[in-house]
Amino acid sequence: MSKGTGMLRERNKRAILSLIRKQRETTRQDLADQTGLSKNTISLIVDEFLREKIVKEKGIKPTGTKGRPKIAIAMHEDGYRAIGIGISKRTIEYAVVNYYGEVLESQVFSFVNHNPDDTKAEIMKILEYVAASYNNILGAAIGMPGVVNDEKSILYSSTHLGWKDVSFIDLHTFTFPIYIQNNVNMGALNAMENAPQEMGPYTFYVSIGDGVGGTMMIDHYIVNGANGTAGEIGHIAVDPDGELCRCGQTGCLEVLINHEAMKNQHSEKGMHRSGQLLGKALVQVIHLFNPDHLLIDSSYPMTEPFIRGCMSYMEKNALAIPFNQAHVLFSEKKFSTSTGAGLYCILQHESNV
Repeated sequence: MSKGTGMLRERNKRAILSLIRKQRETTRQDLADQTGLSKNTISLIVDEFLREKIVKEKGIKPTGTKGRPKIAIAMHEDGYRAIGIGISKRTIEYAVVNYYGEVLESQVFSFVNHNPDDTKAEIMKILEYVAASYNNILGAAIGMPGVVNDEKSILYSSTHLGWKDVSFIDLHTFTFPIYIQNNVNMGALNAMENAPQEMGPYTFYVSIGDGVGGTMMIDHYIVNGANGTAGEIGHIAVDPDGELCRCGQTGCLEVLINHEAMKNQHSEKGMHRSGQLLGKALVQVIHLFNPDHLLIDSSYPMTEPFIRGCMSYMEKNALAIPFNQAHVLFSEKKFSTSTGAGLYCILQHESNV
């Protein structure tokens, strides 16, 4: 088989896997119809997956029409896995996911001794444990706060962790790839796959936790910008009389509504005011990006006064047309970095040949 033919076959295999993942269950005939590949090509690839226990047959799928019965196929429970790891100021979390992105195993560790060497040692322990416990691992992605370069496997800067120019190249000792990613982007991937309602092609995701970050998603792909810093909603200044932020500005959204700042905020007036500050930043997002969905994801409960403050500010101050077509969703649960990082590995497998 020539190199070109081999690459084409690999692309076809990954396109088939993507369809099975998205549809959860399908048939050879349906795959042929959706990909435009011949029935023979589909059968050869599916048979290979069956032998490798990547997919499985689930019996006859009712069609209601005459002709040969269709055999349903789905991902095998012993098929591909991926590892997602999330680093925050206080914890390290990991998740092992199957090809559907479902969590097979997860754990969160309290970890306050956040110097880079100790953190990498803990990550290595997790990777070694999972690699010894599971087969068919596609990769591991590590989500962390800050500016990262995945190609060079380096974290350039993280004000939350207090790190600068930290290389993770020494983790590349496994047979599967290691990805270094921003934690907010990984949370966004998780949210896009698992939000209670389907997100549109132009979704802006906001994560509130140790800090405040954002991710613009177009057709479910992350918009990183020129050097990976796109979406930094947390550093929009919303209060000229506010506290000094670590970035050097005064009154950044991140300083005013992060988890620590809101921990003791219980009054209805205070929550309403905090919601207004978020709304003030979201007006800029609406005007700049014109999203069809805004998904707000927080580590603390977003109360009715908070939501009301946010929505009322946007309604009064945003341009009517882009605001009215933007569906705003306040998530009731926090979308974990680690699950999103596992999903990232799956998406990378499907797109990289």
